[in-house]
Amino acid sequence: MIMNMKRITIAAIAVAAIAFTSLADLKELPVKNIDGRSYHYYEVQPKETVYSICRRLGISKEQLVEANPSVGTEGLKAYSELLFPVADEKPIADTHLVKKGETIYGICHKYGITPANLEAWNPNIRDGLRSGMTVYVSNPGRTDSVKPGDVVTSVAQQAPETVKRPDFEYYTVKDKETFYSIAHSHGISVAQLEEANPEVGLLKSGQILKIPVEIPDTAGKDVAENVAAIEISVPGADKQNDPDQTAVEQNNRIEIAIILPFMAETSPQPRQGQLYTEFYKGFLLGVDSMRSCGNPIALQVYDTNGSMDTLRSILEKPELKKAQVIIPPDNESQITEIARYGNANGISVLNLFSIKDRSYTMYPNVYQANIPHEAMYAKAIDGIINDMNGRIPVLIVPEEGQTDKQEFVNALKKRMDGAAIDYKTITYTTALGMDDLKDLDRTQSYAFIPASGKQSDLNRMLPALIELKGELTGYDPAKLYGYPEWTTFRGETLENMHTMNTYVYSRFFTVPEDPWASEVDDSFERWYGVPMGSYVPRQGLLGFDTAMYLIGALGGEHKETYRGVQNGYHFIRPAGVSGYVNNDLYFVNFRPSGLIDRIAL
Repeated sequence: MIMNMKRITIAAIAVAAIAFTSLADLKELPVKNIDGRSYHYYEVQPKETVYSICRRLGISKEQLVEANPSVGTEGLKAYSELLFPVADEKPIADTHLVKKGETIYGICHKYGITPANLEAWNPNIRDGLRSGMTVYVSNPGRTDSVKPGDVVTSVAQQAPETVKRPDFEYYTVKDKETFYSIAHSHGISVAQLEEANPEVGLLKSGQILKIPVEIPDTAGKDVAENVAAIEISVPGADKQNDPDQTAVEQNNRIEIAIILPFMAETSPQPRQGQLYTEFYKGFLLGVDSMRSCGNPIALQVYDTNGSMDTLRSILEKPELKKAQVIIPPDNESQITEIARYGNANGISVLNLFSIKDRSYTMYPNVYQANIPHEAMYAKAIDGIINDMNGRIPVLIVPEEGQTDKQEFVNALKKRMDGAAIDYKTITYTTALGMDDLKDLDRTQSYAFIPASGKQSDLNRMLPALIELKGELTGYDPAKLYGYPEWTTFRGETLENMHTMNTYVYSRFFTVPEDPWASEVDDSFERWYGVPMGSYVPRQGLLGFDTAMYLIGALGGEHKETYRGVQNGYHFIRPAGVSGYVNNDLYFVNFRPSGLIDRIAL
């Protein structure tokens, strides 16, 4: 039973942290000499994407393409080799004195190391990072003779083993295996496999890995079943003996209030309540992963039961005024009520669930998390025009059927007219045929934009477009641009979208095979005993990304942009608007190779 408006204090959530680490740092990759110059090299694995490799190696897409220009023109190819020039290495600082407000992730970013390594070299930070601590920021057992790709056996390897851990099994790495494939086959997360083998940078056939024997963890389930006002304190702080520490924690406390209709007292719980509960469970995963951020984290979580009267009684609670941010439900009247309350009390309101609500236009404290409809169209159209790269735009309009994207197409036409871009319009009746495309010059390149987002209409166009693409003589002669709902299409439709090198704009997307997403999924099921729901968007991932963003932003870790497993946040204040809107939007590229990229616009 979810407890309504009851306060609980929890010293710490007793579950393993989700470690978001790159699978291999660039400087840990092996080195080869080509024409007298040294390069780090990496072999592309099947189904890897630019996005996943960049996250794996801790680099940006621009850095990857700069070092490997063919990726920008030809894309990734399985088992091809990526090369990165060996840069002059900066001296590595042995230790770092932790300053007030610093976080594990901030320190790791500063020294170019992973959180897993920092924890391995400093087991004491598992109890919390505090001002005045001295931490190792390089391997305590590392010597100058260590070269990229070497396997180091040292204090760093031994340190984690002094902490109580599960028993291990041992596994011999086979040719072409990856961290992800090995972790997946053994039912553990990539983070768990890395944590058990901190000395391993790049996998090689014949290596022996430790495989932790999983011990089921149910502590998180108890937390999730108690939707209430929850305070999560930084572990390891002795408040009674250190009053100065207590004062610092009070000043640095991160206060977040979640006010949603969980409908906990309704049996059976309505679907909307289930979705909000899953959001909250994902939020707790994000809180746990940020528990070493250096700031106490306090959550106030309330069940409105869908009632305005209940909401008003919650808003009368004196402790709610401590909140820095309130997350309201998908109800415009209740959002307005909360926006007024927040405006009067200096509290920000993060509207995650209502796309149409316009409170952000009136209240300076309201943050609209979903890019508004008009702004989304404008940004997507700019993205299409910038990406066409000289291709001739071709609008495809069914004479019969649903032209549900006519508003978008009209805005696109207006934008192209204003930019003096010539475009063609092709109409068809029952299905698009080669006769409809006969006037298109086969020596030209084209960008096709349908006026319908329906799967049935898309299936009526794709066969002819694919046949036409085979007749075009130019390099990469055709692209297809589509709509957010296309990200849910499967089967033959999806295969044909890949063939057409399709670009789809969307507010959110999770890249398949992304190790980060797999880690969150694994942790969710381990905490709660059931897999995360497959709704679109996935509410557990929305909760996780929101917690990661808010705690990082309120704690000073990231200021402007956060791009997570599924959702991203980059808030701006448009001209003539009182509040803020999230300006984050993506292209999801279904590539002919079968890979999928998520590209920030």
